[in-house]
Amino acid sequence: MTLRGALLWIHVALGALWIGAALSFVLAAAVLDSGTGERQEFAARAAPAIGRVSLAAGVIVLLTGLGNIWTLGTSTAFHFRPQFLRILEGKITVYALMIIALFGALRASSKLVDARREGRSCETVIETGRLARFNLVMVLGGAIAMALGLWLAGT
Repeated sequence: MTLRGALLWIHVALGALWIGAALSFVLAAAVLDSGTGERQEFAARAAPAIGRVSLAAGVIVLLTGLGNIWTLGTSTAFHFRPQFLRILEGKITVYALMIIALFGALRASSKLVDARREGRSCETVIETGRLARFNLVMVLGGAIAMALGLWLAGT
């Protein structure tokens, strides 16, 4: 396998991991009962780990994405077609939104753990909702980024 092929596979696999981690949180938050505190308990236990996985995956997606652009650029003397650049701009924009959502989720996770430890149940409900929304943004952004990636591969 070439370096370009390895970078692409790692990029796609870690992107899927990031989306999958966020999706697992969103689905669990949707089905668990908030009235009994089950949803908040799950969120307080799972969100820090999901956040760390998402952060690691996000960093690797960024690095492999840059590597993919570099390997493609060296083979084309960095002369990219305008359509390729427009799609790439869209993908970078979506990635930036996902990173903003990731940092929002990490912050909400930290606040949730603190609120749970200090017994502030009202705040745990609020932060769990924020976590679900931030993770949903990452899922939707990831789906768009994957679609744009497939489009890029065809150009």
